[in-house]
Amino acid sequence: METERELNLGEMSRYQTVGVTAGASTPHWLISNVVSTLKHAWLFRPGSWINYLYRAWRFILKSNLYVAPGRGFPELHLFFAAGGDAHVVLFFMAFFYVYAMHLLNQFTDEASKFNDPVQSMFYGRHRLFLLSTGALSALMALGSASIWTRWPLSLFCYERPGPHL
Repeated sequence: METERELNLGEMSRYQTVGVTAGASTPHWLISNVVSTLKHAWLFRPGSWINYLYRAWRFILKSNLYVAPGRGFPELHLFFAAGGDAHVVLFFMAFFYVYAMHLLNQFTDEASKFNDPVQSMFYGRHRLFLLSTGALSALMALGSASIWTRWPLSLFCYERPGPHL
């Protein structure tokens, strides 16, 4: 075996203990990638409800879903503190925008494939779902921004200045 991509994770998850050996000339980053991948292989084992709860928690962390409300709530607070009525559209506008940008940027960042192979495997395994929810979130951010103010729609309805005939 040469890289972590060649691991059969279904087969490896059956074992309680796995050893990794490498030659002196093997780069440390390659060994780290294999060890990190093996550590996370145990998430694939069927098990108790605690295991599934842990997997759901890991999904929230890996997909950056927890970041989006962290940006939405300050928008509500700032609007309320400024004397306006807190409007839920502000929360959703920030939530959907941040969620979409975190997801879509992850798919365009080539360096992350080498820096964090487990994260890269996660995004590969859930690619369709994450890209779909990222694109939908971008549209929802635009839609909620359009409810708040009409200027986002002007991005799509631009009329070239010039003489009209």
